[in-house]
Amino acid sequence: MALTDAQIKEFEEVEAKAKKFSDLLAVADDLTEAGDKDWAKKVFKKAEDKANSIYNFIRLGENLCEKLGDKEWAKKVYRKAEDMVGSSSDTKNLADSLCDHLGDEEWAIEVYEKQSRKKEVIENVDYLIHSYKKKNVVLTDAQIKEFKKLEVEAESLGDFCNVANNLAEAGDKDWAKSVYQKALELAEKIKDVEIYKEIEQKIIALDQYKVIFLNDNATPMGFVAEMLVQIFKYSYPVAHDVTMKIHEEGSAIVGAYSWEIAEYKRVEVTNLSRSQGFPLQIIVE
Repeated sequence: MALTDAQIKEFEEVEAKAKKFSDLLAVADDLTEAGDKDWAKKVFKKAEDKANSIYNFIRLGENLCEKLGDKEWAKKVYRKAEDMVGSSSDTKNLADSLCDHLGDEEWAIEVYEKQSRKKEVIENVDYLIHSYKKKNVVLTDAQIKEFKKLEVEAESLGDFCNVANNLAEAGDKDWAKSVYQKALELAEKIKDVEIYKEIEQKIIALDQYKVIFLNDNATPMGFVAEMLVQIFKYSYPVAHDVTMKIHEEGSAIVGAYSWEIAEYKRVEVTNLSRSQGFPLQIIVE
């Protein structure tokens, strides 16, 4: 759809005033929404010329994918972002964007693996990669076919819960949520309040990631307990019991949070541990 004379005049005025990256990006987005992608491309290019940080390039890459639908251009922009990675948060933000907007999980994993060679940037990268892969599980065609069959055949509350439980275990949380929702509707229909609340908690838990402490032979147990108190707000008696569990069983779940909070706590504990010269290992999954 062609822009009206009034729209053209307005966009020309707004573009002329736009000097910063964020302003140019906003103009390009608006032009795309208005239907003039050719003009939008020119303004997106101006925004790219103004980009001067990894976050600028990541945001531009996302908009090129979502607004303009130009993934080839987005790839070039993401390459510039990759060259500017300087911290674990940079790595995570770039990898998440590559996965969520470009749809390239393999590249996201490569970003983590590439940064693993820079020890000053990321600690325990093997565990971070492991966690990231678990976060972005993709079912096989055979699994999808089987789960679809089970979902269609499900009739009782137990059937739906079993399918949802297995989907969650397989790693497809979104699909699991949709099946749990069907179970919720059935529980409400038969007025089973107890089961309804139980399913609600399972849905909430799907959005959470476990923080797991691993045992080693060098980190003092006192330090581990102190981390549980300081970072995870445990009482000292509970921290002592959990520390013993880590020591005796080899690992223990110390909390469950959103991905961002879980990863933040992992990095925080890891940094404190390394500052003291301890090799404490934490994973998020």
